[in-house]
Amino acid sequence: FRGAGIFENNAVEDGAFAVHSENSSSWSEGPHPSHLIIRNNTFSRMKYASIILQTSSWNAEMTPVGEGLLIEVNTFTQNDGNGIQLRNLRNVIIRDNRITMEPQTPIEYTSIFVANCEDITIDGLKVRDTRANCPAVIQGQNTRREKVLMNHLDFEIPDTTKDAVFAGE
Repeated sequence: FRGAGIFENNAVEDGAFAVHSENSSSWSEGPHPSHLIIRNNTFSRMKYASIILQTSSWNAEMTPVGEGLLIEVNTFTQNDGNGIQLRNLRNVIIRDNRITMEPQTPIEYTSIFVANCEDITIDGLKVRDTRANCPAVIQGQNTRREKVLMNHLDFEIPDTTKDAVFAGE
């Protein structure tokens, strides 16, 4: 996706990057992800991540961009990679999604990964992750906890999960 779009009512299995929207200063590819709805899909066994939405730049201190990004009522079964991965974005709503991290998923991956993001809302998330010693359910990088609003979360995770809900900076 490059710009507005709807990805709805699909079943995607055994691939990589089921939904990938990115622009990059190094590739000069179109507008940043915006006005995108990802709804009522099933993602199974996706490599790297099921959903990747990001803007890349040569400037590591990039100001987050984006608007109108909605990820809702999806079901994920991950055995490699993050369920949802966001980078350099703002104004994203993640609502009523179900994510299962299978035992063989490498430990560095989490259900949701956010890097240099702000104004992220996660509501109604249900996660099942039985892996021991996970870093967290939601992993942040250059994203402070107060930039991510979380409501109505339901986690089935082991006691050994290090920072049960949100780990990051």
